[in-house]
Parts: sequence; structure tokens; C-alpha cells
Amino acid sequence: MRILFVFARLQAGDDERDAVMLANWLDPVCYRIDAVVCFEQPGMQIQVERLEAAGIDVDTVPYRLSFEETVDHLAQRLALYDVVISCQNVADIYPALERLHWRPALIERGHSADHAFAGPKHFTSPYAAADLAHAQCGGNGAAGSPGACRAHAVLRHD
Repeated sequence: MRILFVFARLQAGDDERDAVMLANWLDPVCYRIDAVVCFEQPGMQIQVERLEAAGIDVDTVPYRLSFEETVDHLAQRLALYDVVISCQNVADIYPALERLHWRPALIERGHSADHAFAGPKHFTSPYAAADLAHAQCGGNGAAGSPGACRAHAVLRHD
């Protein structure tokens, strides 16, 4: 199974930690984990190195691309994966998915209600929240629609 993490930007946070944890725990014969980072965050090269040390191939090509070029780049990459985990409300993810005939399963992961409700959710399988408070307000449905949350489709980890 091929898993792609798509980060809006790298930070020293839970998203990067979880990618490393998965890479360390899952059998590399059965699972391939890669990452794409859309925006460069100064001082975060150490996070790229941390991901790479865990065996994750990190694509930083979008650092030097326009929004439209990043969407094209992501569309080409997304088609190669079984599961995509989008972290930090990646603005480029839905335009890229719209261009595909076949779409991988999309898990959106976030840390705030802003992340949960931002943008469309019609391709999102589950929304993975950082804690119970966000799991109760994030979900599948129209952005900004608290009633759209389906409890069975929301994951959380504490």
C-alpha cells in the first residue's frame, strides 16, 4: 500500500510525528510512505531530515512552484497512491483531486475547527482530528456546516 502525506508546510508538530511513527511501525515491504510539502517554512529543514531518516521520501518541488503548478504536480503524484493524508488544510489538494479520474482515499487531518470546516469535503473519507473537541466538530460535508459531521467517519487520537 502506498501512502502519501501532503503537508501545507512542515512544523515541529503532531503531523510530522505521526508520519514518522507510521514509517517506523509499518512493514516497509507492505507499505510505502512518502510526503509532499507545499510551502517552505524557514528553519524546518530539520523536519525534512527527520522524515527522510524514517525512510520517507520528501518531495519539496512545490517550494518553487506557483499554486497552479503545484496543483498540476500534486495531481500527477496523487494518482500513484492508495491513501492520501492531507495535513494542515492543504489548499491545493481538492483542485488536484478534481483533475483525476480515479482518486485515492483521502484522509484530512487537522488541529482546529478552522481546519475541519475549511474547503470542500466531498472527497474526504474520514477527517482525523487531533483531539475529541475537534473530532466532534470536524467531518464530512459542506464547509462550515456543523451538522455535516458523521461520527462514524471521524477519527481521533489523543
